[in-house]
Formats: sequence, C-alpha cells, structure tokens
Amino acid sequence: MSTNQEAWTGQDRGMHAPVPSPPAGGTRHHRVPPAVADALLAVAVTAITVIALILALPVLREEGSVPDPSLVTPMLVLAGLQGLTIAWWRSRPVAALVLALVLQVGLIVVSPEAPIRGLQLLLIAYSLGVRLPIRRVLAVIVPAILIEVLTAMLATTVGGGDVLVATLNQVLSAAAGYLLPTVLGITVASRLDNARLLRERAIRDHQLHVDTAIGEERRRIAGELHDVAAHHLSGMVVQAAAIERLVERDPQAAKDGAVHLRKQGKEALDGLRSVVGLLRDEGGMAPVPSLRDLPELIASTRALGVDAQLHSHGEAPDLAPVVGAAVYRVVQQALSNAMQHAPGAPVSVDLTTDNGELAVQITNAAADRRADHSSGRGGTGLVVMRERAALIGGDLVAGPAPGGGWRVRLTLLHADGRSTA
Repeated sequence: MSTNQEAWTGQDRGMHAPVPSPPAGGTRHHRVPPAVADALLAVAVTAITVIALILALPVLREEGSVPDPSLVTPMLVLAGLQGLTIAWWRSRPVAALVLALVLQVGLIVVSPEAPIRGLQLLLIAYSLGVRLPIRRVLAVIVPAILIEVLTAMLATTVGGGDVLVATLNQVLSAAAGYLLPTVLGITVASRLDNARLLRERAIRDHQLHVDTAIGEERRRIAGELHDVAAHHLSGMVVQAAAIERLVERDPQAAKDGAVHLRKQGKEALDGLRSVVGLLRDEGGMAPVPSLRDLPELIASTRALGVDAQLHSHGEAPDLAPVVGAAVYRVVQQALSNAMQHAPGAPVSVDLTTDNGELAVQITNAAADRRADHSSGRGGTGLVVMRERAALIGGDLVAGPAPGGGWRVRLTLLHADGRSTA
C-alpha cells in the first residue's frame, strides 16, 4: 500500500494537492518541505488532542463514560498516537486512515460510551475526499464506519452498558467524523477540477484564436505580396518578350523597351519595399488603392503595349477602404493574368453600378500568340481573387468568355454610398 499510495493521490482525479510556488527573488526564504510541515502538524494535533481530552475527563467521569480511572492513561496514549497519524494525511491518506481506525477501535473498546474523536480523523477524511475518486473513497469510508459501529456494539454488550445508546452515539459520531469532511473534500476537488478544465479550455481557445489570426495574417501578407508583385512582373515578362523580338529588327525600340523594363522593375521593388515596410511598421501606413486609382492602373497597363480600356456605366460608389482596395486588387490581378496567359490580346474593364449593385468585369480576347508558361504552373491569382471577393462579401466568377478569351466578373452590393461588407 505504501509504495503505490503516492500514485493514488491525485492521478485518479487527474490532479494533485496544490504545491506552493517558491518565493520570487533570491534564496533568502526557503519553503518548508511538505513532510516536515506534516510532521509539525502531527505534533500540534497530538498536543491539542491530549490537552482537549484531559480537559474533558471531568465531564466524562461525571457522565459515567469513564467510570474506571485506570482507563485514563490508555485513553491518553491511544489518542496521542492517533494524533501522530496526521503526519501521512497528504502523502498516504489511506494508510493514515487505517492506522487511525485501529487506534479508534482501541478507544472505543476502552470507553464505548464516550465517542472520542480527534481532529486528525477529520483531516484524513478530508484528504481522502480531495485525492481519491468517489468510488474509492466510499470503499474506504463505509467499512471504517461499520467497523466502529460494530466495535461499539460488541464492547457495550460485553461491558453491560446500554447498547442502543452507545450504538446510536457511535453512528452519529462516525457519520459526522467521516462523511462531512469527505463530502467537503470531494466538493473542493470538484471545484479544483472545474477550474483546471476551464484554464485548459481557455488556453486551448486562446491558442486556436492565435493560430487562426496567424493563418489569416499569413494569407493577407501572401495576397498583398502577390498583388503588388504580380502586375509589375507580368508586365516585365511581356516587355522582355517584346525586347527579344525587337533587338535585331529595331535596336532603338529595344533600347526604349529596356528603359521601360527597368522602370517596371523599379516600381516592383518599390511596391515590395512598401509592403515589407508596412509589415515592419516603418514609415506609417501605405496608401490604400481604390476605384479612383483604376484609370492610372489601366494607363500603366497600356504603357506595356496592352490594349486596355476602362468603361464606367453609372456613378461609381464611394466604397469603404477595405472594399475599394479589394476591388482594385481583383482588377489588377485579372490584368496580370491576361498579360501572362493571353499576351497581345485586348483587355476591357467594365464598371457597372445599378440598383445598389456594383459589377466589375474584366474581359480579354483570345490571345494572338501562344503564352509563355516556362515560368511555372501558375493558378495562384484566381485563388487570391476569390479570397478577396469572399472577404468583402462579393461573388467572383471566372471562366471562358462567350466569344473566346477569358472573363472575370466581381459583383457586390452596396448601400448609401458605403459597402455592406
């Protein structure tokens, strides 16, 4: 029993007795080891038990509970030894209860009509309620109560006393001495379990929230980097292909294209530095693009030699910044995809506002020459566009256009000049 008792104390409940944290700062204060603290407690409880019994002896003699003076010394010895069992009330509560019960049986035999019960039995029963599961507690406490009651009945019968009164007194004393502190211990253990589960749940919820936020931030950063770089890099690919064709046929045009290519590279670097600086929180917030910046985007696309046109139908709404930026990025990505997958094909951007609905459609004709896919498989652009559309509550559809080519259409609702997203 002694070798496995420490494994019993808490593992069945999934908890252990609270252990105080060491004091912060230096080693001037030392925590008293639990074994030493329990030994000191045992000495104190023993002294209190013996003194209380000595003070109660006149009353017990008066009531006739201790008619023989020669029994006083055995009572004091048994009560004192029982007090020492508190030294194991936390480390080995079952063993402590067994020892205390043996001594309690001795006290009942010595004086069956005087239900003597020390503080140590209350503490041991409380410890059992805290450390053991309910079934195991009952398996220990119920036999202890029955042993005490049966001992009182036999001792009273042999001594010729009132069996009914002695038995009733012992039942009440044992029930109060065992059951009440045990129930208190079970209640405390349940509250500790609930508090632990709540802390663990709060930690899990917090970690889930952090992981979700990190994932969202990663997707946002990936989208920003993709949107900023893709447009310029796609233009650079188109411009490089044009230079390759002109380098022998028209050297001057090739030189002009190289100048423009360098400009595109510089703009791409500036855009990437802007995003990285924003992530590092350097230099304040970067300007947020919106519908008002679409004409400039179309103009920069035309400068790459793409026949890009912007058509507006109805008055453009004043969208919320996050919505306007998302629409701008969708148009930017669609233009980049058109330059990459349909080089030389004209592109049309149509903005239509009607009955509280904004529709942005980007359509490119069929390519007049085969696209160069040597740079990779691609396909990230559509994923990013769909994520941006979902973020603002819009609906994005992409697929082949009826007359050939490709079409991307983004629709979303707006009201009172502000987006509902």
